[in-house]
Amino acid sequence: MTTELPAGIRRLTFPLPMGIRHVHCYLLAGDDGWTLVDTGLGLPDAEARWTPVLREVEVARIVVTHFHPDHAGGGEDAQGLTGAQIFQGADDYAQCERVW
Repeated sequence: MTTELPAGIRRLTFPLPMGIRHVHCYLLAGDDGWTLVDTGLGLPDAEARWTPVLREVEVARIVVTHFHPDHAGGGEDAQGLTGAQIFQGADDYAQCERVW
């Protein structure tokens, strides 16, 4: 589900198959394209979940805010579907590698 917020921000809500019911990701408009903030959980149906959202925007970059799997886990899927570069703090990425 996509919700329009002030300043043209789009909040994306994806259901999760665990105790937490959903996760929010965000799209931020910019002069050179959109920034996707967080990528949701990496799940087998990534293309089906992302295609309706991505057909409306051109993602220029992906920013992962933190290492939790419901925020970083879909990074590879989102990158594959958009071709955008992923930005994540070095220490946070190292934490992802250690934990997940």
